[in-house]
Amino acid sequence: MSHYIAIDTGGTFTDGYVTGPAGMAWTKVDTTPHDLSVGVLTCIEQAADVLGVDLRRLLRETGVIRVSTTVGTNTLINRDGAKVGLLVGSDLYKALLSGLPERLPVDRELVRPVRPGTPGEIRHEVIEAVHALLEGGARIVVIALDSGPDLAERELALRDLVAAEYPRHYLGAVPMLSSHQVSLASDPKVRAYTAVLDGYLHPVMVRFFYRLEDELRSRGYRHPLLLATADGGTSRVAKTTAIRTWGSGPVGGVSGAAAFAARLGLDNVVTFDVGGTSTDIGLVAGGGVKRTAQLNLEGVTVAVPIISVESVGVGGGSIVSVVDGAVQVGPQSAG
Repeated sequence: MSHYIAIDTGGTFTDGYVTGPAGMAWTKVDTTPHDLSVGVLTCIEQAADVLGVDLRRLLRETGVIRVSTTVGTNTLINRDGAKVGLLVGSDLYKALLSGLPERLPVDRELVRPVRPGTPGEIRHEVIEAVHALLEGGARIVVIALDSGPDLAERELALRDLVAAEYPRHYLGAVPMLSSHQVSLASDPKVRAYTAVLDGYLHPVMVRFFYRLEDELRSRGYRHPLLLATADGGTSRVAKTTAIRTWGSGPVGGVSGAAAFAARLGLDNVVTFDVGGTSTDIGLVAGGGVKRTAQLNLEGVTVAVPIISVESVGVGGGSIVSVVDGAVQVGPQSAG
């Protein structure tokens, strides 16, 4: 029998639960924004101390480590994700600029159109557009072309074109995300919005999860790190997009509440998860949870299979300020 470790990384605290042959332990430590993996490792170290087990032995004998997080939620609330550049098909460009959501984290000057054509025909203007995006401060570029049966082929061809100009061994290499690899939403605007938000969160998630997986392996853990996802499931780091981790911490809470409500014979339950940065509200109705294929994130519709949770930028560590003569609570948190 092996141990099981569950971690939830929030904006203020990182919580851990360990169970297995050595017993059970619950731990809570400060989240470490400078390096989120430090908080997770500290959480596991404390659990090992509580159980009286050497850390390396605990990790060697652990079969599953599962991490849920509100990092994505807090990143959007605090507006501190990566600066996104958007290469967009000419028809979609017109549709987007006529009604770009105010809270979509992409500046209008970092949205550049791409006309139809083969890579050879449009190469020069695409490279110029990417150069302008990078000069404008973009740190990740999203490709969202006009819909069509060959969408994947066209987006990948464009990505390869840019990669040839900015190869990985250059310091100026730019991360590229193709919208069809993030979402296959039938509405091209929703597909583009979803890809932009994924790009906004992507670098934060990459730094966190790959560093954490490397640190765990260096201490004896021998299995893939599993990430909790918005639909209540789990996935390996390498097989998960950033947007799929959205709200995975609160979603886990709603799933747990549904299981506990069933044990108590309760059909209808409202759940509140008050963290340091945000408050998340869920609903168990008729003994089950509500699922949706789309959600609204601060006025932006995105395509993500998710257990429905409403997030508000007010938590236990929210900073109170006066803005234009009125009291404002959050969204910034003391952390």
